[in-house]
Amino acid sequence: MKILFRTLPLLFLAVWTAGGCDHRTPPADTAPPTRDSAAGREETPATEPELTGPGRREPPPAQGAVVDAAVERVKAIGGRVRREGAKIVAVQFDATPARDDDVEMIAALKDLEQLVLRGEEITDASAGHIASLAKLRHLALEGTRITDAGVEKLKQLAGLRRLGLRAAPLITDAALAHVAELPNLQYLELLENNIGDAALGRLKPLGQLRLLDLRGCKAVTDAGLARLSTITSLRALRLGSPAIGDAGLARLAGLKNLAELSVEGSLAVTAKGLNVLENFPAMTSLRLSYSPGVDDAGLAALANMPSLRLLFLRQTSVTGACLEHVAGAGDLERIDLAETFVDDDALAHLRDARSLKWLSLWKTQVTSAGMKHLAGLPELAYLRLAETAVDDEGLAEVAKIASLVELDLETLRISDEGLMKLKSLKRLKRLNLAMVDVSDEAIAGLRAEIPGLDVLRWHWPGGWPLQSGNPGVDN
Repeated sequence: MKILFRTLPLLFLAVWTAGGCDHRTPPADTAPPTRDSAAGREETPATEPELTGPGRREPPPAQGAVVDAAVERVKAIGGRVRREGAKIVAVQFDATPARDDDVEMIAALKDLEQLVLRGEEITDASAGHIASLAKLRHLALEGTRITDAGVEKLKQLAGLRRLGLRAAPLITDAALAHVAELPNLQYLELLENNIGDAALGRLKPLGQLRLLDLRGCKAVTDAGLARLSTITSLRALRLGSPAIGDAGLARLAGLKNLAELSVEGSLAVTAKGLNVLENFPAMTSLRLSYSPGVDDAGLAALANMPSLRLLFLRQTSVTGACLEHVAGAGDLERIDLAETFVDDDALAHLRDARSLKWLSLWKTQVTSAGMKHLAGLPELAYLRLAETAVDDEGLAEVAKIASLVELDLETLRISDEGLMKLKSLKRLKRLNLAMVDVSDEAIAGLRAEIPGLDVLRWHWPGGWPLQSGNPGVDN
């Protein structure tokens, strides 16, 4: 009897523990999942199984049960899993934040090769759990509270090839010394962090590094770029600091393998600094956006980039004369000229851009006269003409671009008659008519000609967006 009385409380405790559940529910189709900080926590399984009698223990949970529980937890809080056969090889949270207790369960998925997490309730404790995933090749942590000590734990992931530590306010320059101990690292994304020039000096041991993303790292200066000049394996470098200028760009000349360069938000870069582009004839992607010192004179090197596929010059001082240099770039697919001084004459240089698929002319000086230069482009699928002077006459030329899938005409002064000229665009799927003064009848007529067309509307001077698929709804 004494043994029985001693055993009953333990049995009661075991039953109570087994009955614990996660009160978090899967996200509804119409709203992001919510998480309760108290009710949402699961009971942590005991590390020792409960006694069920004198000297007896329950067997530990089967490995399959642990894996199933981890998968259910991921799905319950809005995450996604990817399988290869019977293995769980990837877990990703796109919008829902995770917490340390979630990561503890996810760490049971020992076949994971990719893990993408976000959330300010992820701390160094999670880093310890993640470090046990020996097969991990890609790790991305965004908006976490991990510190340098947590990053130190991650250096155990010797097979890691891609690491993202975006918006981690507690890491310092010292964390990069631990990152540099990852022998196989090829892709490093450090966006929106407080790291500076000293951190970049610690990356020298990464002899296989191919991509380094430092956009939003505003403490990086020209001195830091000098420390990157020895990482000759780099093929892609993304910068975004107002403190970067001509002297810093000049220090990149030795990166002969560079095929992608982004310099965004620089207030000091001028045509002189862009002379460095002459060293990169294999360039396939060039972004120089939000840099007012960039002009046509600094882009002569475009003529020697025959493999260029992407050119973004948004919010720079270019007039479009530089497009003369890319007229023969047969692989050019995407061009962003938004918020520049580009005009109709500039578009003439694009007449032979046979591979061009994506073009933004938002807030430029183009008019209807320039549309004739685009009418013969056989692959153009996306065209943004918002806040330009294009009118009905221009739409007659746009209507000749049979390949268009998406067209943005926000705020254009066009009529019902002009809108109906687009009826020949049978591939068109999305049309932005926000703050465009056309009638519901004209839109209905266009949709009758192009079944399935999705039209975004709202009336001047503003209001909530309307979808033309909801007839009779107005704003």
